[in-house]
Amino acid sequence: MTLHTQYNPITIEAALRAVKPTPPFPPIAERSAWHAVRQHLGAEGLAEALARAERDAQTPAPPLPATLWLDFARTGQRTNYEEPASLRRRMLWNLTLAECLENQGRF
Repeated sequence: MTLHTQYNPITIEAALRAVKPTPPFPPIAERSAWHAVRQHLGAEGLAEALARAERDAQTPAPPLPATLWLDFARTGQRTNYEEPASLRRRMLWNLTLAECLENQGRF
């Protein structure tokens, strides 16, 4: 038996579609789960998370033009693209976490 006959694309696709992915975090609507996260963070941790989000909400996201990716593709220099991309991702994470913790539509 060859790998192709044992693991054909149709069988693999069917197996992958049968599995329902589990999100890494509870949906915002599961308030009991987010209340538990708030409890785990404590007052100080919660205040820090909200302060980061408040700061990021007032800060424009750094631009990420296609020219930065093109520069990386041409030169191999990743820093010019990765730094603003990482900052944008971190800002989005802070805003999303704060909204899930607070659930007031501020972020």
